[in-house]
Amino acid sequence: MNNPNRFGRPKPNFKSSIRTLPGFQSNNLWKKVLVTPVYLLIAVILLAGLFGGGISSIINLVVFAAVIIAVVALFKGSLPRFKIPNRKVAVVILVAALALSFL
Repeated sequence: MNNPNRFGRPKPNFKSSIRTLPGFQSNNLWKKVLVTPVYLLIAVILLAGLFGGGISSIINLVVFAAVIIAVVALFKGSLPRFKIPNRKVAVVILVAALALSFL
């Protein structure tokens, strides 16, 4: 069922794709239960932003994403994937995102 493609790698399926998301990588049930409502909330906010209206909803989506990324970086200490090397940079991003949210 998971036949390799021309590059010799297995074809991705839903189960292997979902395992790449944070919270599903370790296959712990408590982590899955914890992050599933968060992902659903993000999906609802994204859909509301896409179909809601105007540039303000797009700005709110960017601010929401920046807040989530900054909070994760605060907990982890750094987030190299998003070029956040330490907690000081995460605090700056969080403060800037919160300031933008009140405009």
